[in-house]
Amino acid sequence: MELNNRLSLVASHFPQIPKFDALAPRNEASPSLNADDIKNVMFGYKRSIMEMLFEKTSSFKTLNHYQELRMKTSEQRAQVLLQIQEIYPHFLQAVKEWNYPDIIAFLQYTNLYSMDLVTRLFVHFVLYTGTINSLGTQKHKVHIERAFKLKEIGCFAMTELGHGSNVASLETTATYDSSTKEFVLNSPTATSAKWWIGAAAKTAEKAVVFAQLHFEGDNKGVHAFVVRLRDPESHEPLPGVTLGDCGKKFAINGVDNGFILFKNYRVPVDSLLDSLSSVSAEGKFVTSIKSKEKRLAAQLVGLIGGRTAVIGGGNSNKILMHEEAVQRWKRQR
Repeated sequence: MELNNRLSLVASHFPQIPKFDALAPRNEASPSLNADDIKNVMFGYKRSIMEMLFEKTSSFKTLNHYQELRMKTSEQRAQVLLQIQEIYPHFLQAVKEWNYPDIIAFLQYTNLYSMDLVTRLFVHFVLYTGTINSLGTQKHKVHIERAFKLKEIGCFAMTELGHGSNVASLETTATYDSSTKEFVLNSPTATSAKWWIGAAAKTAEKAVVFAQLHFEGDNKGVHAFVVRLRDPESHEPLPGVTLGDCGKKFAINGVDNGFILFKNYRVPVDSLLDSLSSVSAEGKFVTSIKSKEKRLAAQLVGLIGGRTAVIGGGNSNKILMHEEAVQRWKRQR
């Protein structure tokens, strides 16, 4: 009571101010947009893919955050693979071949559930498969087809322990051997180890590897190669390839980040993703872009799609999280 009296006393010392509700006009107006309109604008035809996936997967037992909280790192990694195994067949029913916009729609949906799941898929479909698509030629399409059907898992081996963001100074080398028509991959220093490579530690069978291309004693600059890392039968690293685990992280432990080292590892000449540079049948280095710097810039253009996908993933969460993801959370409780 004393508090009310004191508030009344204080109020009496102020002049009477007319009541003003700044939100009144907005509250009285009819909204011109709703969630349905926003989804159509943001996703277009991709909306049908995401809504189909939500309908098919909302009851999947592998998609359970409460269960994952109790898992060890190895169990989390295995769980992500089980999630992909359970979800992906439904996506294949809707999309019959590798198509970048459709893959982005799939990633936007999986991003609603967890960063572990979307990161694994992003590395495989955008960084690995997307790079082969943008830098490779017709002979490399077989890698894309196998990746799209999940017959092989790929990773993206650009980052090195010592290079930071200076891609032009990568230390891994790919030296052309004209006597065998092969490239010989080497990691000449400790800092040349491909580092923090998603899926390399335990899962990936192939990699897109960025290395300095040496041809007849001349460094032609950074180029990309599609390389097999593991034996398809035993899943063990092939001779000349060393693979390791970067270990537990503060988050996203469902992704097995690893490192890769090469020692005199030979790959066929067709491993070179050769839309910009190639080795001719006569054994000559041929390129459509003479400058090493400009060739590198053209190769890095393929990364723009990945950056765009990250931004799009954030927008997707803002729009869809309160509807689809929250509904899933309520059902799991």
